[in-house]
Amino acid sequence: MKRLLILLLAVPAAASAQPEAPLLQSRPDVLIRVRKSSVGADYVEIHMVREEYSRELLEAQCARVAEELSAGLRGLVVAERSLGDDPESRAGRVVYASFATDGVIVGNGVLRLLPFARAFAGAPEPHTVRTLAVVFEGVTPTPGVTLQAVDTPSATVRAQFDASLPQVEYRVSLKVQDPAQIDFPESAERQPSGGSVPSTERISVQTLALVAVGGVLAGVLVYFALRPGRHRGRRPESRRPRL
Repeated sequence: MKRLLILLLAVPAAASAQPEAPLLQSRPDVLIRVRKSSVGADYVEIHMVREEYSRELLEAQCARVAEELSAGLRGLVVAERSLGDDPESRAGRVVYASFATDGVIVGNGVLRLLPFARAFAGAPEPHTVRTLAVVFEGVTPTPGVTLQAVDTPSATVRAQFDASLPQVEYRVSLKVQDPAQIDFPESAERQPSGGSVPSTERISVQTLALVAVGGVLAGVLVYFALRPGRHRGRRPESRRPRL
């Protein structure tokens, strides 16, 4: 487990050290995994890459995601894990969250990115998020519908698809930190010049490492928090964090 946690930070850091690394290979500040359940809900797992991220802030950001989706927030769990063997050591801690909601993976091939971009924008230093990695698992892009790439004054979005998994990986680079200013089309159909399916290059090694670690850290929490018969997790306060 310790080696996996170290990999979570070390592998993306090595990629970011490369000069002028492309957006898809750059180190994200947050990794978001989304998958559709058999009953229709969308399961979301969020892993902060930076150590010592605020649990209260992440809780509020999860609530903001659901608010942007106009959907409910169910089974929210926010937890942290030490990077060392000793929970009381100063090795650092990483924070992660999991919950269920609706409307992230749309049946017509649209994958919702704006709710995450807006929810994580505007956090004060040292918690400012500038790059998000969003991985949609078990998804095959729809030609002419699923967004591949877009640039707006507020954000740059790039995607790639790995048919062997299958999953679509997005990187979203925020150019501004005001959530109200962040806007971009979420489908190729809404782009003025049209669009194409994501690149078929294989998902980056950095993202695969993050996804693997994320599964180890949060898989059990998701199962127990969201299985039928469980009470809903504590709902976070509706107010947004003060910046």
